[in-house]
Amino acid sequence: MGKAVIDVRLKNREILIKFLTVSFLVFTAVCCHSVARRIEMPVISRFLNFIRTSIYVGMFSVWGVSVYHRLVQVQVRRYLVFVSALMVFWMILREVKYRFIINPDAERYLWYMYYIPILVTPMIALFVSVLPGKSEADRLPGWSSFFYLPTVILILLFLTNDLHQWAFCFPKEASVWTEHGKYRYGIVFYLAIVWGVFCSLTAMTIMILKSRLPKLHGFFWLPFVPIVVVMIYVVAYALRVPMVAELGDIAAFESLLFTAFFEICILLGLIPSNTGYYDLFCASKELSMQIVDNHYAVCYAASGTEPFEKEELIRAQECPIVTKDGKRLHNMPIRGGHAVWIEEISELLKLTETLKNVQAELNDRNEIIRMEYREEHERKRVEEQNRLLDLLQSATQTQIDKVKELTESYPLVKNQEEKHKIIAKIVVLGSFIKRRKDFLLSLEDSPTLSVEKLSNAFDESYRSLRLYGISGGYTVYTGRTDVSGELLTLAYDFFEDVLECIIDKASCFNVSVADVGGCLRCSVLTDCEADFICLTEKYPAMRMECDEGDSQLILPLEGGRPL
Repeated sequence: MGKAVIDVRLKNREILIKFLTVSFLVFTAVCCHSVARRIEMPVISRFLNFIRTSIYVGMFSVWGVSVYHRLVQVQVRRYLVFVSALMVFWMILREVKYRFIINPDAERYLWYMYYIPILVTPMIALFVSVLPGKSEADRLPGWSSFFYLPTVILILLFLTNDLHQWAFCFPKEASVWTEHGKYRYGIVFYLAIVWGVFCSLTAMTIMILKSRLPKLHGFFWLPFVPIVVVMIYVVAYALRVPMVAELGDIAAFESLLFTAFFEICILLGLIPSNTGYYDLFCASKELSMQIVDNHYAVCYAASGTEPFEKEELIRAQECPIVTKDGKRLHNMPIRGGHAVWIEEISELLKLTETLKNVQAELNDRNEIIRMEYREEHERKRVEEQNRLLDLLQSATQTQIDKVKELTESYPLVKNQEEKHKIIAKIVVLGSFIKRRKDFLLSLEDSPTLSVEKLSNAFDESYRSLRLYGISGGYTVYTGRTDVSGELLTLAYDFFEDVLECIIDKASCFNVSVADVGGCLRCSVLTDCEADFICLTEKYPAMRMECDEGDSQLILPLEGGRPL
């Protein structure tokens, strides 16, 4: 563990060394700039300026690589790497402008291009302040797009200054427009300063408001220092204070301050970074986790970490494994090594075992319930079949008995005409039995039936009657599409009962089911007289009229005998 845990003093010493190194490099660059301004030997002056530029380009490049490796959030990393590229571009642009360009017009346009990084960097700072805390799939909010417009407009105004001179106003008598001559600042220059300060302060405010780090409370003012220094420097630069020239040009000074601003935010945790593992692991006293290298040598370990066997770590690389003491070992590959940790699952394993036992018991109970359900379902099915069979038999038992009698008497009859009548009568009774069962089964599905069902039943019965030698017809006019199934069944029963009374006497038989006065009624007309007294008990509402051998029987269906 002594080799695995990084000592706090070593960590602070590393930060101190980095700070002193950067300070030495900046001091060297400032000295090179100061000596190059005073020395009268062009070769040495150019060499010193080259060294100065190389120092700055190297520093900003190294910072960009460092940012790439330290930052966690992908989009923030891309933005800050782009900032480092802008700083390098700015320094190269300055070197090209002073060392390789002779044409004053080209030199002036390179000077205008300074304001690309000056304006873009504060806008990126604002975007970076919004992204911490968001996932890698999240994007910038829609309102951030509005910040592109002022930035792009100001950049275009600087690049086209020769057309309007709103950024830098040159004297009319000047033969050559250059930054080394006399000029004054225009409204665009001051708008650029205001816009840069606004974006920087807004970014800083958002970062502080979103931060939940307690250590920030004593140092919340620190990121404002570079912003204030930039403001002071820009004002001194605009006023052409002599000391500003000794510190270096605007490109180097502002690049350093922009970089310092972002670096302070990273160190304070305002921009999440891939560092601070020592503090994290020291705070993790109840967790068992480590970070190891590719050879499984421990780099960081929590204070309460138990030792891991290398063989177990290798096996856990494929998938998490459960140890003998009821713990789950995880091994997740990371850049340069592995993150390994123990998950306490002994209680979970006990609960899982309990749940398995409960599941087995429930499966047994469910199987018993399913068997009982199947048995109950079969019993209900048989009961329903018996119920329907009883209903069918009770509704047509009389006709079934008559068919049985006719079938038994058929072999005893010798007369062919009598045999024909027996067969025809059986057909008539069979037609009724068939249709009556159809009515009964249909009523099981719906209480109302189509009027067409009654018409079809009459039609089949009349086809059978023609075999028996009885003519006639039927009329069904109710003015309705669907009628109560009980009423239609009552009409068909009444038709059959009257028919059986006169089948051996009548030669003509007519039936009508119609709506009379808002009520349905069934009317039967036949050309014979018969004893219909037997029907009055079954149909007490029936009315009978006889006239010269004809009989008419009328039964009100609505209000008649219920089934």
